[in-house]
Amino acid sequence: MILRIRSRDGLERVTVPDPSATTVATLRSLIESQLGVPAAAQTLSLDPSLLLLSKAQTPALDPSA
Repeated sequence: MILRIRSRDGLERVTVPDPSATTVATLRSLIESQLGVPAAAQTLSLDPSLLLLSKAQTPALDPSA
């Protein structure tokens, strides 16, 4: 199975060899080995808005530019 993983850099793909035996820990390990993101730095979520900037984080626009 191939999972599409959304990251701050875009969309990535992770190959899962045995989906029926895959746990969250296994998935974290696969992401680390295939994408180079350490398991401790990963946040797994089904929430698509997690990667969107909140209004407080949106950079201010300079009207004179």
